[in-house]
Amino acid sequence: MSMNPKDLVDFWTNFGDLIKWVGGPVGSVGSAVFAFWKWYQSRSSVSVRDFDLGSPNLRFVAFKATNISDKTTSFEPRFTLTGYTPKRERQSYTYSIEGGDRQLPPHAEKNFSAAHSDSANKDVAFLWYMKARINLAGGKHLTKRYLNGSFKELGYWQYAFGLLRFKLLRSERGVPEFSLNTRLAVQADEIAKQVEAVEPTLIAGVPEHPPIQLMDHRAPVIQIKLVNEALNAKAYVNMVNVYDIHKVPVPASWSDVIDEFGNTAPCGNLVLVEHEKMLYIRHEHGLPLNYAFVVIHHNMPGSPLYVKHDDFHVGTVATPW
Repeated sequence: MSMNPKDLVDFWTNFGDLIKWVGGPVGSVGSAVFAFWKWYQSRSSVSVRDFDLGSPNLRFVAFKATNISDKTTSFEPRFTLTGYTPKRERQSYTYSIEGGDRQLPPHAEKNFSAAHSDSANKDVAFLWYMKARINLAGGKHLTKRYLNGSFKELGYWQYAFGLLRFKLLRSERGVPEFSLNTRLAVQADEIAKQVEAVEPTLIAGVPEHPPIQLMDHRAPVIQIKLVNEALNAKAYVNMVNVYDIHKVPVPASWSDVIDEFGNTAPCGNLVLVEHEKMLYIRHEHGLPLNYAFVVIHHNMPGSPLYVKHDDFHVGTVATPW
């Protein structure tokens, strides 16, 4: 039986529509199966547990990892950890795994530690809703989600809905498990801002007698370490007054240099303190300075500086004036 050209064209047209009708769903299912297989192939073959703060300081984290596959794998040198401060500010850290051995043999467990180098935000203990994305060799990765600094692990939906609630509810009551640590974090942040607002000045260490071998030469002298907090300003000490416990002026010389007998070198009544400098004060008559209330005048904010030296802990005295 022969078909005319028109019928032949209609047949092939209808047959093509049938193939499209059948092949469309089949193709979609095939694409879904292929996507699932790619996901299955790329899924993590490593289990991570006991994720926590490490040592020697708060820049470190530590965790245990187990290779649950039959093939050797390894971690990439770096991974990222993100989280939110109690003020809902997002912070991100890049951690470098310590040591050169990052391999994991099949079914073996190893301890790892990692540290970040973000000097501005070194403490992750106060973060909420943290997420660590740890990269493995071959492009694979694993994601761990944690509630806060206690590193309580969360599932995907727990993390997603908890983070949404955390962002939307701005009051303390809305913060899940608003802990004492979080309150302290807020307070510490406020204190840090107050400290930054204070102008840098000259500060003094604890006064003591210098390490001169002979007691008779050591007792009349005290030394005070001065530290200039300013990074781009020079500090000058231009006058030093010394008082005894009865607020009576003590005749004393001062300088940033002494000899082996404790005698102060001439300084022109001016001592420069760029970073740190030891200030020496000596009783002019060579009498022991068992008690001294020292007033240090300088060019920085907060002048004068008051320092008390007390060998016998006889008590405190008020400012001489």
